[in-house]
Amino acid sequence: MVAAPSLATALALSAAAAVGDAPPALTLTLAERTPVFSPYIAWMNTSSWGGKQPPQTKASGYSVRIPAVISSGPLVVAFAQGLIQGCGFAPRPSMYCAKDIISRRSPRGGVAGSWEPVRVAVSAASVVDPRDSLDNPSPVFERHSGALFLLFTRQPYALNTIAAMELNPYARETWVARSGDGGRTFSPATNITHVQRRTWTWYSTSPGRAAIQLSGGRLVVPGYHIHDSHPNRTRNPDWGMRPMFGHTIISDDFGKSWRAGASEGPLNVDENQAVALPS
Repeated sequence: MVAAPSLATALALSAAAAVGDAPPALTLTLAERTPVFSPYIAWMNTSSWGGKQPPQTKASGYSVRIPAVISSGPLVVAFAQGLIQGCGFAPRPSMYCAKDIISRRSPRGGVAGSWEPVRVAVSAASVVDPRDSLDNPSPVFERHSGALFLLFTRQPYALNTIAAMELNPYARETWVARSGDGGRTFSPATNITHVQRRTWTWYSTSPGRAAIQLSGGRLVVPGYHIHDSHPNRTRNPDWGMRPMFGHTIISDDFGKSWRAGASEGPLNVDENQAVALPS
């Protein structure tokens, strides 16, 4: 069995504010950290669990992977990929099954006892197809309006193999949902796959605490992709050594519209994070 860290460790709840050049909004000691979702699984592979499905969280009916966290003042909102119970976990390369983006909120800085129940932030059924995979949540607070934007990737059920994702442009799509109440509820998600380029095949937004807002107001959401012209895009058996390119998705109108930003590579980057450097 693959040992997985607690999601408290994975989320690193000493999260800084969403504003890229702001000081940390909260800091928790090790004693104050508490699991947010459990169990947390590192890879969706039945061999890791002796050929059986990973256990589900009793309270929510989900297994959990790919965490993300965002904070604004004392409010902390944690997100994760919620794997639906009974969806049939499959070993690689056909590893995808129906999943939702789930969340939990803490209005008191993430301390034990302050976490609200698990919510479904965005369900696969509400986007296109309940069999699809929603993954790699990338949240960012917009400080002028207080809105919380949640960007994520949709993996269509019909293209659920590594080969399909590496060889087909737009096999994975970019979507965004907006919350005006601090992550309690989200608007219906909007497809913004126009931020991707036709030369990109495997594609994803970056989870974790990846997205930021710059001091001038620009929202920056990082991601990564494989370029269809690279000769080694499908040849390296080690997924972590594939020729990954890094890119950004940006908004200069407080989240009303989104467009492609810079792209660099191949750098063999994966779930990269955005950081505002001193000017």
